Amino acid sequence: MLKPKIVLSIKNLSKKLGNREVLKNVNLDLERGDIIGITGKNGSGKTTLLRIIIGLFYPSSGDVIIEGKKLTPGLLGNLPTNVSALIENPTFLPEFTGFQNLKILASIRNKISDEDIKNTMDLVGLSPSNRKNVSKYSLGMKQRLGIAQAIMEKPGLILFDEPTNALDSDGVKIFNDIVHNMSKNGTSFIMVSHKKEDIYTLCNKVYKIENGELNIIHNQKEWRIVVDDLVDLENLLRLYPKGNVMKRINGHPSVIYKNDWENSAQIHEVLNKNKINTISIE
Repeated sequence: MLKPKIVLSIKNLSKKLGNREVLKNVNLDLERGDIIGITGKNGSGKTTLLRIIIGLFYPSSGDVIIEGKKLTPGLLGNLPTNVSALIENPTFLPEFTGFQNLKILASIRNKISDEDIKNTMDLVGLSPSNRKNVSKYSLGMKQRLGIAQAIMEKPGLILFDEPTNALDSDGVKIFNDIVHNMSKNGTSFIMVSHKKEDIYTLCNKVYKIENGELNIIHNQKEWRIVVDDLVDLENLLRLYPKGNVMKRINGHPSVIYKNDWENSAQIHEVLNKNKINTISIE
């Protein structure tokens, strides 16, 4: 059975905190593999929206539908089962190691093995055999562990709130690679960040919350450009340096770009003018 293309649908959602309407009539559709970024000032409602999606807050009105099921928050509600999140600062049991913390969390659903946990820790750059308790972790190590708990069960939807906080440049690259690769395999992401480089490097759609309203401000499509040879690749990267070089396609170099080009004909025209030979653009 094919999985639905729309992973998350938010319909006419509003949220009041006290007398203040933090979110006003928010509508959003998230497709499988989408990476959506949300920006806005402190207190604009970004984190509140994530908390509603994960089922920690009730909306005042409106609906959240995840993979066709209407979300009902609360202990007796219909909470999402294929969603994970890293919201604000990650908190763990300080007297246990990183591996022990993840193993405790994984025991709730019993979906993954110890080997899966170890592989995830390796992926984020943490040693699963490290006997250091989390109380002695640096802020960057705690952030990596938080990312590990969010991705380890390979959920269909992941929510990240300021995911690169305290990460060094290597940690940021690891995080970007993880998001990119998981997106390619169908995982969808909503990411809240004050860092423009996080949002515009990774996200194919960017929204802004202002005065409680959610409006799209940037919509990029992902394009795969396959060129003839390494000379064309070098010229392409000189012309557009912000591409991700991918595996060869039938022996030809390929590059992924996120850009607001309207269609492939527009790209062909530019590349032809610069004498860059292309095999395909899609």
